[in-house]
Amino acid sequence: MEARPVTSDTVSGPLATPTREDSVAAASSEPLGGPAGRHRLTGRGWWTPLRIVLAVACVTFGLGLLTKASCRDVGWDRDERVLWTGMCYSDVALLYRERGFADGNVPYFDTGNYPVLEYPVLTGAVMQVGAWLVPAFTALGTAPPDSAVRDSVAFFDATALLLWLCALGVVAAVARTVPRRPWDGLLIAAAPVLALTATINWDLVAALLVALAVLAWTRARPGMSGVLIGVGAAVKLYPALLLGPVVVLCVRQRRWRSWVPR
Repeated sequence: MEARPVTSDTVSGPLATPTREDSVAAASSEPLGGPAGRHRLTGRGWWTPLRIVLAVACVTFGLGLLTKASCRDVGWDRDERVLWTGMCYSDVALLYRERGFADGNVPYFDTGNYPVLEYPVLTGAVMQVGAWLVPAFTALGTAPPDSAVRDSVAFFDATALLLWLCALGVVAAVARTVPRRPWDGLLIAAAPVLALTATINWDLVAALLVALAVLAWTRARPGMSGVLIGVGAAVKLYPALLLGPVVVLCVRQRRWRSWVPR
């Protein structure tokens, strides 16, 4: 489908200054000295808005890992009460044991006594990559010495690394979607939900593909956007929901023929 770059003032022009344009940001800035002044320097020096946003994302993600510490100590054992009372639950280590990864099984092929992996195929591929990284993370010695939980924790650590990279990708894509508003990336980077849910499951992989699809659309690359939506749907189903808003846009702009293959 044909797409054209947006050229309104919301995209072009100088970098936005949130504390001068948003009342919530302005009020929140008071403890730090108040809104930016007329002689501010925006986007200069090493600490550009994008780098600051990525740094905030690292802090938020790290805080999320700290909340998982009590479950990490017991290897996410279902029989441990802290798994349910410590607000540290995660599917990652549990599925490592309960879908055969711990025994070297390959998802969708080697099931044996384990249920077939219920996730879309690309999620299974990401899980398999994490399983391949387990020996390397075990060798680092960061997991508990108890062999019963060591590999599960190593799998969690490997998966957390992959999800951290996805989180940074999401934040960077959001920050670049509207060129003059890189600070919009803070809506993701500083979100409590990122800390609380980033490592519960593999959703950040799909979120990355969604963010990149939106970015490609704003750069007038509808083909790439469509590919990313399709790949995202092979990770989780919800990226396909982006097609709904795209249909609405085409209807509003009377561009129905854009859907007809050429």
